[in-house]
Amino acid sequence: MTFECNICGAPNEMPAEALAREAASCSHCNSTVRLRAHLRALSVELFNAELKLPDFPVIKSIRGLGMSDNQACAAVLAEKFDYRNTYYHQPPSFDTTRPVTAECGLYDFVLAGEVFEHVTPPVESAFRTTLDLLKPNGFLVLSVPYCLEETTREHFRDLHDYNLVEAGGHLALVNRTREGEWQVFDNLVFHGGAGSTLELRVFSEADLRRLLAGAGCSRVVFDAAQCPAFGIVHNDACSLPVIAGREPYGLSREAVGELAAEYLKYRESETLFRKLSAHLLMVDAELEERTRWSLALQTHNQNLQRTLDGYRTSRWTHLGRAFGLGPKT
Repeated sequence: MTFECNICGAPNEMPAEALAREAASCSHCNSTVRLRAHLRALSVELFNAELKLPDFPVIKSIRGLGMSDNQACAAVLAEKFDYRNTYYHQPPSFDTTRPVTAECGLYDFVLAGEVFEHVTPPVESAFRTTLDLLKPNGFLVLSVPYCLEETTREHFRDLHDYNLVEAGGHLALVNRTREGEWQVFDNLVFHGGAGSTLELRVFSEADLRRLLAGAGCSRVVFDAAQCPAFGIVHNDACSLPVIAGREPYGLSREAVGELAAEYLKYRESETLFRKLSAHLLMVDAELEERTRWSLALQTHNQNLQRTLDGYRTSRWTHLGRAFGLGPKT
C-alpha cells in the first residue's frame, strides 16, 4: 500500500501487514502507526478533519500540554498552538500524580503517549490530575498498552519506596511497601531500552473505561478508525488511541476568529497563486511564440545561406567572373 505520513508528509510504500503498532514505518521520520493514529485523533477532535500535522492552522488561543510527546511532533505543535511538552521521567517534567492547582482548567487538550502504564500506583490519581488540567470541553488523547482481559495486570501492586539495582548483570526492582515489607522483582519490562522506563502495568480496556469515568469523563472513545491514506492500519483490536473528555469539544470564539484569519490568508495566497499562474502561462505562451518566430527566422536564414552558397558555387558564376561580369566576391 502507498500512504502519505501525516506527521511529516513524506510518501511511503510498504505491505499493509508490515504496519505494526510500534514499528517505524515512515521512510522519512520513522513514525509508527501509533504515533500517526495519535495525531490523527487530535486533528479530528480539534478540526473535525483528517489533517496532516504540517497543515494544522496556527491558532495560538488553543492551549495544549504534551506528556512525553515525540520531539518532532512537539516542535510543530509549539508552532501551531500555545503548547508545551513535558516528561514524566526527565526534565521538563510533569508529575501526573501531583495536582497543579495553578494549571487546572487551562488546557484545550492533553496528549499522553505511553505514559500511564509507567505511573506509580494508585494510577487513579494520575487520571484525575490529568483530567483536571482540561477546560470543561477539553479532551485527553492517550495511548497505553491494554488488553481485552477483565482486569488490569498490575506488576507491582504494593509499590511504594523502590529502586532499580543491578545484580548478576541484570536489573531488579527492590521495593519496601508501606507496611515495611521488602520485595524483589526480576524479569522487568522496560519501554525505550533497559533501565529507561519501567512498565508497571498492562491495562484492560474495561479498567481504562472505569478509570476515565471515575476521573469525570462522560465521553470515552476507543478510536479504531482506519486511515490507509495516512498509513494508519490497526491490525490488532487493542492498544488503540483513546479520546476522553467531559463535554464535546468546540473551538472558542477567539479560536474561530484566528481560524477565519488563517482562512483569509489562505484565500489571499490562493488568489495570488492564481494570478501568478496566469502570468506564467502568458509568459510561457509569449516565449513559445518567440521560440516559433526564432525557429522560423533560423530556417529562413538557412534557406538564404543555401541559396547564396549555391549561387557562389554555380558554373554560371564562375563563367561570369571569367568575363569580368557579376560581383567580384
